Amino acid sequence: MMNVMAALAAAPVAGHVAAQNRPPAETIVELDRRLNQAILAHDTAAAGALYDDDFVLTVAGGRFKRKADMLADIGNPAVALTVCETTGVTVRERGATAVLTGVLRQAGTVNGRPMDVRLHVTDTWVNVDGRWLLLAGHASVAE
Repeated sequence: MMNVMAALAAAPVAGHVAAQNRPPAETIVELDRRLNQAILAHDTAAAGALYDDDFVLTVAGGRFKRKADMLADIGNPAVALTVCETTGVTVRERGATAVLTGVLRQAGTVNGRPMDVRLHVTDTWVNVDGRWLLLAGHASVAE
């Protein structure tokens, strides 16, 4: 169950032109916020537009999830989140790459059972032809 939530971790800014007019760190924070909103809404189209086709997430136990796995989890009606929020966000930039770190809290129900988890997350974003895409992520339980 925790792997499902970790897979949901980290929606494009309307018309990525808006993203080009602000500093990359601000854009990444906004994209993370919009991705969290898409996860809450089960909006796989908005979320899918953010993930690079080669996206991979490493979760507890060393398991991997790809873009298709992420979208399946986001669209899963058995996962009903009421909270999906990243706090303590820091973004580091190097050229066309930005790394977001923070603590992701996800709360709600999975298969009708309550869950509330906090995860340390690291998301690597890359700028491809003027669009920021999520290429890689890592999530581990915050203690």
